[in-house]
Amino acid sequence: MNKPPAFQLYASDFDMDTATWNNEEVGIYLRLLLYQWVNGGIPNDLEKMSRIVRCSAKKFIGKWENVSPKFVQNGGGFLVNKRMEEVRKEQEEWRNKQIESGRLGGLKTQEKKRLEPSEPSSDPTPKPSSENQALQSSSSSSSSLKNKKNITTIAEYDELAKSSIASSLKQNFDMWLRAFPAIDLETESTRALTWLLANPKNKKTNFTRFLRNWMSRAQEKAPRALQSGPKSMKQIIAEEGL
Repeated sequence: MNKPPAFQLYASDFDMDTATWNNEEVGIYLRLLLYQWVNGGIPNDLEKMSRIVRCSAKKFIGKWENVSPKFVQNGGGFLVNKRMEEVRKEQEEWRNKQIESGRLGGLKTQEKKRLEPSEPSSDPTPKPSSENQALQSSSSSSSSLKNKKNITTIAEYDELAKSSIASSLKQNFDMWLRAFPAIDLETESTRALTWLLANPKNKKTNFTRFLRNWMSRAQEKAPRALQSGPKSMKQIIAEEGL
């Protein structure tokens, strides 16, 4: 996956950490944090840092005294904010967890199909290619879901729902992360699956569409302040009056 485009900014922590600073020091701190998120660190050079924060070296040196305790050397000639790197690690671990969950769900489904005994066929007609078999199997599954009489057991539908939800989340994760920034995709996908399993009479034939609609409704119900995702640098500067 690509690098995450945004990081979490905890308003209460940030406000307490900068409560005694003036607007220029807050602006310098924000610009350095943004640069670190994109580049992995900031150069341990006062002149270069002054260019990053768009102010003269003389002015920057006067403000750096208050801001500098927020950064430490990372051993590679760069400075980093330790809390930001912790947030980066947490995001990477969570995203990897989503990928692994989807992969394991797909493997379980494949293993179950492999272990299912195949019935001998007396039909002398030539067998279709493996690609055609897959297409026919997909079509057959959709048709059986539409016709309740063709569904053999609730357990089979539950297994199909579990594997399909995991696969849909994995395939669309990056796109949905940008489209629904106010919600936790893992939590909402679990809620959606729980609803499916608790409502066997309301069987679905298109799990991806169902999950996307579920995420959309969750996004609409989220607090308005979160619906547009993390604030841009332009918004933060405007609100801080920098």
